Amino acid sequence: MFAHISMFLVFFWPSLCSPVIRVTNGTAVDQGQAPFFVRIIALSSERSAELCGGTIIDQTTVITAAHCVMPPRDPILHQASAIEIYYGNVNTKQQSLTHATAVYVHPDYNTFTLENDIAVLKTKPFEYAADAVQPAPIYNGNVWPLYQMEIYGWGLRVTGGSAQDLAPSLLTNKVYISFPSDCRAIDARYSSANGPTICANNNYNKGVDVCSGDSGQGTVIRRHGTAYIAGLVSYGTDANGRLTCGEPGSFGIYTHIWRYVSWITTIANTTYTAGPLPSVLVAPPAAPTPTRCILGYCL
Repeated sequence: MFAHISMFLVFFWPSLCSPVIRVTNGTAVDQGQAPFFVRIIALSSERSAELCGGTIIDQTTVITAAHCVMPPRDPILHQASAIEIYYGNVNTKQQSLTHATAVYVHPDYNTFTLENDIAVLKTKPFEYAADAVQPAPIYNGNVWPLYQMEIYGWGLRVTGGSAQDLAPSLLTNKVYISFPSDCRAIDARYSSANGPTICANNNYNKGVDVCSGDSGQGTVIRRHGTAYIAGLVSYGTDANGRLTCGEPGSFGIYTHIWRYVSWITTIANTTYTAGPLPSVLVAPPAAPTPTRCILGYCL
């Protein structure tokens, strides 16, 4: 496994820094176009925090990347009350604020390789509104090479930027799924985008990518006019293990949400809409797996 950069952004008050930052070349998202996305700030201390994204999948559940709440540089689970969730508007200045009430990291999450990079945040109930807050259906179809996938984020817009360069409003663009043989240059075990991760080739739409501040943000595959949530931003790298965000010869890696839906349902204990082929309801198990929680930490 080569070295890689995860897409969360560490910022230190009052300054902001990150080892690799790149223009995402995004376009502005209209209000109501993606009402299931949230912005997350995980406070790790009095002077630092992680900026990430997430996706609402039911009235009290947000999914994000595990490394947003248990970062590789300091693999200690964030306290739920220190995780701020901003929602309801594409403009950061018009968003509502809530906090996580519990945090669940996948039991097989690896802080070194970022395998199983997914976490569930429980919240107080969101109040749904047609153009502001809605749950996202989960994509359960096959993901083939050259499929188009939409990326989103509130991360940095310029290389080497500071806090002033964070996107004030949600941005989007498109990446394209890679052929498995290309992705094996960065991970010899990679079989296809239908496994636990989805690999996008940044050569297909040069200069377009997610990067610092976009970790955990959902990606969208559209079918028959419906936007389905497919992946979670995890990390980016090239065949030489260099830290990358959209450079030629690099790849973006996304956690494949559908591969973790059984684990998610054991926590959330609710039913999810998935599609498009076939359109199904994903029901929770009759007896959810017991989870141990102490002061908002859940294992």
